[in-house]
Amino acid sequence: MTRHKKFLKSEKAKIKLKGAKLPKGLNVTKTEFKVRKIVIRDQIKEPTIVDGTIVRSNIKDLLSKLQHHNSSSRNEGLHFLNEIITNHPQETSKHLGAIIQGISQLALDIEKDVRKECFKALNLVFASQTSNLISPFFNIITSYLRCAMTHINIQIQEDSLLFLDCLLMYSPSLVASNSDIIFSCFLDMISKLRTEAKPDRTLTTNVGRKLTGVKWRSKVLDRLLGILKAFVAHRKHASMEIQMDVDQASNTVIDDAFKLPIEQTIMGGSLQKTQFSFDDRNDFFISSVRKQLNRNCDLPLLFRKTGCVATANASNLLMERDEGQKFQKYVEILMPLLFETWMEARPASNSKKSTAEFINEDVCISNEAAFTLKFTIEIIEQLLEFIQMCDHDVNNDDLIKWFRKRYSQEFSNQFLNEFPYRQTDGFKGSKRKSKGMATEQDVFEAGGQKCIQQNLNIAFVFWTLSKNSRSNQSLKTVIEFIKESLACVDSYGTDVLQILVKVLRTILVDNSQERLDTTSEIKELLSTVVVLYQRGKFPKEIRTRILIILCDIVLDHKLYIAYGQNIFSNWLSTLPKLLCQPYVSPHVLKTFSHLTRQKNPIFIKHLEESKDAIIANLPQVNIIGLTNQTQEKQEIINLFFWLKSWKPDQSEARKNQLGNEWPMIEKVFQIKNYY
Repeated sequence: MTRHKKFLKSEKAKIKLKGAKLPKGLNVTKTEFKVRKIVIRDQIKEPTIVDGTIVRSNIKDLLSKLQHHNSSSRNEGLHFLNEIITNHPQETSKHLGAIIQGISQLALDIEKDVRKECFKALNLVFASQTSNLISPFFNIITSYLRCAMTHINIQIQEDSLLFLDCLLMYSPSLVASNSDIIFSCFLDMISKLRTEAKPDRTLTTNVGRKLTGVKWRSKVLDRLLGILKAFVAHRKHASMEIQMDVDQASNTVIDDAFKLPIEQTIMGGSLQKTQFSFDDRNDFFISSVRKQLNRNCDLPLLFRKTGCVATANASNLLMERDEGQKFQKYVEILMPLLFETWMEARPASNSKKSTAEFINEDVCISNEAAFTLKFTIEIIEQLLEFIQMCDHDVNNDDLIKWFRKRYSQEFSNQFLNEFPYRQTDGFKGSKRKSKGMATEQDVFEAGGQKCIQQNLNIAFVFWTLSKNSRSNQSLKTVIEFIKESLACVDSYGTDVLQILVKVLRTILVDNSQERLDTTSEIKELLSTVVVLYQRGKFPKEIRTRILIILCDIVLDHKLYIAYGQNIFSNWLSTLPKLLCQPYVSPHVLKTFSHLTRQKNPIFIKHLEESKDAIIANLPQVNIIGLTNQTQEKQEIINLFFWLKSWKPDQSEARKNQLGNEWPMIEKVFQIKNYY
């Protein structure tokens, strides 16, 4: 049987379905169907127009986009939000709380690109809004900052330092007022508790980080230094405001005080300033009542703090004491960590060498160690400055005495045994070719090859802490380094010069009285400073400040006698010539008045030689920083009262030349003749 016949037989065997066929025209497939329209809402939404410009999305939509599960969508939302913040700050201020909340939470995002975009947005927010507007929402910012600083993810923890940089750049006062909240997080980033029962801490190892332990701690210490600087600046600003209140209260005159008894005026109510018209033909007396004296003053406040001012009372004093005690606890935790950090970063010391053998041998340290040394010393310096401010507020020196007793010897052991320091040479080439080595730029940023900034800061802290120290060898080592630094003073930058002036003031003025009898090197240092000043070696930026230091020594009679008058003889002979210059410092003028009252023979002799040039310069001279020039010019003219043979030129030409200054000269001359 063929294949075709088999196929036909199988077809016949199939079951046939019988049924009626559809009529022609009805057996056509219908292609008609009904569906709902698909509507995409964002595509038909009209754009928002603000200040004549089109905003692609409104703020609420963008904030919701920041919570999208896709990182690209979050990045896109931040990008468009940055445009609104930059171009429409008024719209931003209306939704400031929601914007700060939405952006800050992305500091904890797992994606690094999102975190970077988040910090850019925060920079724009802080730059476009004032601190007063941000202040109500700052607790939200600090909450996310603390979460980022203590996050289990190491990358988020490292990027939290960028978060803090934003705050320190644009809102340092807010950071300072919340510094106690952030401080503990800094400790957790580089250390851990030894035991749960005690607050003592120890450094943690750097497991899982791309950075070395020393470099990571340097980054953390850099930000801690920024917070301490903001904190000290905030405290100084607050102290200045209090002092302004005191001055204003001191100069307040009670309304109608000359008509009523003082008791009635005090009880009478508000304090008001009154304008008086004076009649020189009659005696006129005004009772000056100081506002701060009209307040009740508790005895503890009276004996602990000089002056009961209007803005200070017993509760404020207790608050200041509590603040000092709280800061003392922070110092007790932080100082051992700083010492331990430096012990890990510094080169291994050779125990066979004594301290004397290190005097003429600079110790080379790595670039990472130089950065660590820089931040560590500057942090200790800020701690000292704040401690001195706390002591000044409560009118005692308990804190600084405690700090010296507790850490003076430890500081000397850690930093002075190998003093002074220097860095190893940097790689001469690009960062890419250095293969991890420190480049010349890195060496420069860490204080230069000679580490002059670090060494000067060490000298300053050491001299401040060792006020009652008897370690003459360390004192001589520091003074020898300062003298070597003065030899090349004209090559330093502004930052180094500022530190140098601070060190010289500390050695020569603040803490020299106790050591002049035992340390002759201080007198040699002063002689070097005087000679360099006379030769004009000091740069213009600090020349006036060096002059003020020398003037302060002259104003302190005991210090002036202790140093010896011979050191100042050549310098005193050049001082009257300063009055022939167009600008004079009021501090220098005060020194001149003091020297004339003391009848200093050297100064008066050269003042008499320069009197004609000084009088001719009176119309042109300006006293720096003062608006009332007439009163200060009177101080210059008063110097001539102490000259033995002085008679002013009374020609009409000289009178016309001097103008308003001539009546003052004539009056001083009349008084001199009378006496």
